[in-house]
Amino acid sequence: MRRNVVSLALCMCLAFPWAVAFSQGRRGAISQDLARRSGLELAWTTQLDLDPTRGRVVHIEPHISSTRAITVYEVYHLRGKDVIRNTDLDRNGRPLGADGALVAAVKRMRAIIRSDPNSQADPEVAQTAELVEKLIADAEALAQQTEQAEESDEAKEVEEKVDLATSLLQRAQAKPEVMPRLQRRMVPDIRLYAASATGIVQALDAETGATLWSTKIGRPTLVTQGPAANDDVVAVTNGSTVYVLDSADGQLLWKKLVSSYASGRRITEVPSASPAISDTQVLVPTVRGDLLGYDLREPLLFPTRYGALGRALTQPIVVTQSVAWPTTARAARRGSTTKSYLYVANANEAGTRYRLESPELILGRPAYRTKGGQTQFFVASRDGYLTCLSERSGRLQWRFSAGEPLEHQPVVFGDGVYIMSADGGMWRINADSGQEEWWTPGIFGFVSASRNRLYCTSETGRIVIVDTNTGSRRGILQTEVLNVKLINTQTDRLFMGTRNGLLQCFHEPEQDWPLIHFDAEEETKDSKEKTPKEKSPSDRDAAPMPTDTNPFGGDDGKPAAGDDPFGADAAAKPAGDDDPFADDKPMPADKKAPADDDPFK
Repeated sequence: MRRNVVSLALCMCLAFPWAVAFSQGRRGAISQDLARRSGLELAWTTQLDLDPTRGRVVHIEPHISSTRAITVYEVYHLRGKDVIRNTDLDRNGRPLGADGALVAAVKRMRAIIRSDPNSQADPEVAQTAELVEKLIADAEALAQQTEQAEESDEAKEVEEKVDLATSLLQRAQAKPEVMPRLQRRMVPDIRLYAASATGIVQALDAETGATLWSTKIGRPTLVTQGPAANDDVVAVTNGSTVYVLDSADGQLLWKKLVSSYASGRRITEVPSASPAISDTQVLVPTVRGDLLGYDLREPLLFPTRYGALGRALTQPIVVTQSVAWPTTARAARRGSTTKSYLYVANANEAGTRYRLESPELILGRPAYRTKGGQTQFFVASRDGYLTCLSERSGRLQWRFSAGEPLEHQPVVFGDGVYIMSADGGMWRINADSGQEEWWTPGIFGFVSASRNRLYCTSETGRIVIVDTNTGSRRGILQTEVLNVKLINTQTDRLFMGTRNGLLQCFHEPEQDWPLIHFDAEEETKDSKEKTPKEKSPSDRDAAPMPTDTNPFGGDDGKPAAGDDPFGADAAAKPAGDDDPFADDKPMPADKKAPADDDPFK
């Protein structure tokens, strides 16, 4: 009896870890049924390439390519549709390509037609079958050509195949009721770049969840920050080294120690946040507040140094030809602990243009909007102000007081700016006038947005669905166990997961293809006015401010001047590397400046 009890206890101990792992896997992922109850569809679920014992996700960066597109062929039939992409793999594990995807789609049409012999009695279906057979035959003949074939004959075959494909597409548009039918679609190449704490960088297809490549950089014991990406490269920092990878296959292009030069000596810098990438530079924020720009084509050159006070807080944001990043520094006045600056500089060349000074912290990245050729920055700070200023000149356009601390970054869609307070609440502010349109309680974060819905987070981590026009709640999705929720302001996809690498994508049922949030267009005269549903606790409306007003006040009461409309006479000094916006008040010689206020120490 005792032997049986011991054996049973041993079996339970051995099976317990597997039972826990199975339970966590089931608990971590949101099922399709649960998603559909909230009006969402589960697009895909994947597991990132992480070390299960030490690995955790540190950052996920979405990127929409402006130069690459994916060719998609959709084969519609009575049971639904089949999708073939040019990025799908063939039997040999190689991408199909545009021509291969077309041939695969046409072969799928042939299989559908042959599965129902009675359908060929319809003259329309018979004509489609004839075009399909001709196209497949031409494709097979082209594949059998030898390398010694004449270029003129090859071009003729390709042209004939394209003509047949065009005929199929034109038939689908003229007679959509005829099944099967072929439809072609061009979709932007959207990727997710994920980095783990152990230095693993992974690229995913944002629409399928397929892994494009995975690579290891640096040492697993050092801090990994990033990634940042453009169409060509991906940048990640590990410790004090910046790594630049090829976005096509993840191969290392170059790496460089993050350092600057002062007083003729080299100083090793410590990155304080994830890097950013402009057209020509990798921009790395440092704990000293400076931003270092490394040339993508000539990494051996000395970095471009953008001087700043304090410590960089978040990843810089690159907008058109500008880069903006917030910093925090110890205030010089007595009774004050910290204050923040938002610096705006040229993204592709040296030169800091202006800064915004706030008596409280700016914890989130600024948002931006381009309308009518003019770009605006929207900055939220813990003193409760949302400030709108011109991206080019830094001139104040309006400001709004929420009356509550603003720690989350603002988000912009169309003509609305959405801000969330640390106490729980969301405002929609008109981006043109700064007037409050509605307020709703219980919102602490933002995830994504569709045409008429906002997907936000509650205090407990649930997804709260909010109507964009009225601020009313449309539903709730229980996602407390998904502690990684990507802030996606580029598309309508919801990307959520866990720190141990589980990642899921959701979208609305009618949005089979991503909805890209472009910059705001000019409003028409007959646009409907939005009526507020509920007033905020502050019950205040913003008003346009004079261009020479300091939104955060100051001791001296002097108006701003030059390119810096917000600092206390900061524009009186040039914004160069020798004097990064130092205070104009002289300091006694016997007193040493605080360490946080000296960016060159």
